[in-house]
Amino acid sequence: MGQRKGSRSDWHIRPQRHPSGDTSSTQAAKTIRRWLDTCRNTHEACQRRQQSQSMPTRLLKLDGDYIQICEDMTSVHPYACLSHCWGVLGPAMRLKTNNIESLKARVPVSQLPKTFRDAVEVCSKLDIHFLWIDALCKLTVVLRG
Repeated sequence: MGQRKGSRSDWHIRPQRHPSGDTSSTQAAKTIRRWLDTCRNTHEACQRRQQSQSMPTRLLKLDGDYIQICEDMTSVHPYACLSHCWGVLGPAMRLKTNNIESLKARVPVSQLPKTFRDAVEVCSKLDIHFLWIDALCKLTVVLRG
């Protein structure tokens, strides 16, 4: 008895591997890179945005095991953003007038709170060398008195 037209063998189905569920995996990073490349290369609106993009006042430069605040950058670079509700107490680390100089000098990634370290790790896997974290890029004024 022959196969019916439209049977499974006619569909050219390739078995798919199930994702691991580990969003920090190499497979996840490859998928995200593919999505970003597709967006940059095929979406007209995304291409226009890249050409007219301006940079924030401050960005974190990711340099291996260190971060460093860069201000008033004149050239345009791709960057990622991390911003969310930090809770009643605020983020575990934030930019203030009394620590800006040390953050400009370089800070080991190991000294960052876990959420920030995770963001740095994702950026590194995606070859993104700049990161905007609201808590570290928006200045909090420390009042004395």
